[in-house]
Amino acid sequence: MAQGSVVLLCKDLLFTSRIKDAAKQCGRTVQLIRSEESLRAVADTLGTEGGGGVLLVDLEKPSVVLDVIESVLTCFSEAGWSIVGFYSHVHVDVAQKAKAMGFGAVMPRSKFVQILPELVS
Repeated sequence: MAQGSVVLLCKDLLFTSRIKDAAKQCGRTVQLIRSEESLRAVADTLGTEGGGGVLLVDLEKPSVVLDVIESVLTCFSEAGWSIVGFYSHVHVDVAQKAKAMGFGAVMPRSKFVQILPELVS
């Protein structure tokens, strides 16, 4: 991963498109990850390819099992990555669990969208 990379774990196609567009406007590209296994593969390269960047995780989808990705988050955190989770405002329990796991920031989708250009720039 190059310094300042953006990695996105999200299965929502419309939201993914919105994030990619925001990144493109900032001159950045987004590596889209659709599974926890793919995220683990990316995490395995962090120690050898340098680091720094932002990992964006959609906490809304049932496919994102926080218990499964907890060890992967440690790899990103130790490599100096910012870890940001976003969720539907009705899933406060998921947000609390993500915070406890070590996400650097956890926010409702509405706030995430407002600061998206800052996150991907």
